[in-house]
Amino acid sequence: MGTFNEQEVFKKISATKLLPLFNYADLSVCKAIIKACYDAGIRAFELTDRDENAFKVFEQLVPFVTAELPEMTIGAGTILTPLTAQKYIDAGADFIISPNLDLSVGNVCIKNEIPWMPGCFTPTEFQQAYNAGAKVIKLFPAGTVGPDYIKHIRGPLPHLKIVVTGGVQVNAASIKTWLDAGVFAAG
Repeated sequence: MGTFNEQEVFKKISATKLLPLFNYADLSVCKAIIKACYDAGIRAFELTDRDENAFKVFEQLVPFVTAELPEMTIGAGTILTPLTAQKYIDAGADFIISPNLDLSVGNVCIKNEIPWMPGCFTPTEFQQAYNAGAKVIKLFPAGTVGPDYIKHIRGPLPHLKIVVTGGVQVNAASIKTWLDAGVFAAG
C-alpha cells in the first residue's frame, strides 16, 4: 500500500500542476531523475510500466523515495491489467495511471483505496471514468487534440479534473497553454 492517501496525492499534484512520468531500466538513472524533480519542488512522480525491468526498478525506488524523498508520492503508469495494478499497489504505489479506461483496473484501485487516473479521450469515456470513481482523469493522447479540446470537454463537464499526457511539450509556453485551458496538471 502507498504512503499517501487520495487527498494528499491530488494535493501534491495540484501544488505544482506537474506530474512527471518516466521510465528507464537503470535504477541509478531513475533515482537521479526523481531526485532532480524533488529538488525542483515537484512532489508527485509516475514511473511507467513500459519495459520488463519497470517493476523491479519500481520496487527499488519505493524504499529510496520513502527514505530520501519523504514528501514525494510515487505512482505507477501504463497499467493495463488488474493484476498489474495490484502488483504495483502491493509494492507501494500511491496511485495508478492507465492509458485507457478499464473499469477492472479501477475496481482494484478503489478496493485498495488507491487513486486511479484512467486515460480517456471522449466525453463519454470521461464521464464513465468519473462515474466509476476516478477523481482525476488523464486525457491521452492529448497532443492529438490540443488545449482547446479541454475547454470543449469541460464546458459540459466542468466537474472533471484532467491531467494531460502524450504530446505535452516540456517547455513553459506549452505547459502554460494547457494550464490556461483548464487542466488540473500536465504530465
